Parts: sequence; C-alpha cells; structure tokens
Amino acid sequence: MEAAAEQDYEDFGKKNVASMDADAVKSALLEAGLFAFIKQRPYEIIADPTMYPKAIFVSAFDSNPLAPDFEFALKGEEANFQTGLDALAKLAKTLPEHQRKTECCRSDAGQERYNYRIRRTEPRR
Repeated sequence: MEAAAEQDYEDFGKKNVASMDADAVKSALLEAGLFAFIKQRPYEIIADPTMYPKAIFVSAFDSNPLAPDFEFALKGEEANFQTGLDALAKLAKTLPEHQRKTECCRSDAGQERYNYRIRRTEPRR
C-alpha cells in the first residue's frame, strides 16, 4: 500500500455562528460528521439529532494517563473554543442573563482561568 501523492479532503467552509439557528448548526455538524462526538448521558451513546437536549455539558477535563493539560492545548484557541460553545448553545433555550456566565477550564493549580458564556442551556420546545 502506498500513500497518495496528494491528500483529498472536503472543505465545509467557515460558518458565521451568530447568524445560524439551531437547525443550521445541527445540519453543519451532521454534514461534517462531527455530531458523532456529541454523547448522550448516561450511556455515552451518540446523541439523537432529532431530539433537543435538556442540558449541554462540555467537559474540559481529561483524566486519562498522559492526557495533555487542557489549558495548554487551548492556549491561543480561546476564541475558537468560545465559537464552538456558541454553536452548541444554539441547540437549547436561553437562560436569564444572571445565569449565563459559566466558568470552565480551571487548572488544578488555579493559575489561569478562562470564562466562557453559555447562552442556551434549557430544553428547546
């Protein structure tokens, strides 16, 4: 078996998350094959794209041995991470303003802390 001289890939383009609705986000995730990374609790199965979630939990912690530190892996990509959270947040209903700010990605040493906004976390009706 020989490696191809040129790699083939499909370009899905850059999306403007702010102008997308829940169905557009879901379609983009399905088209790109990324919806398989969204797991449904409690059994860790792929989430059903026809259902709206009761809540969205984003894990920023990996307890596997030799897993990289999330803050190190995220460094310089904070805006992209926030865009991903904004896209996921479109899949659920909006919370009141005072409940929107969510802290995540705090290092064990507490040296750095990133604050992200989850704009939608209640079930969609």
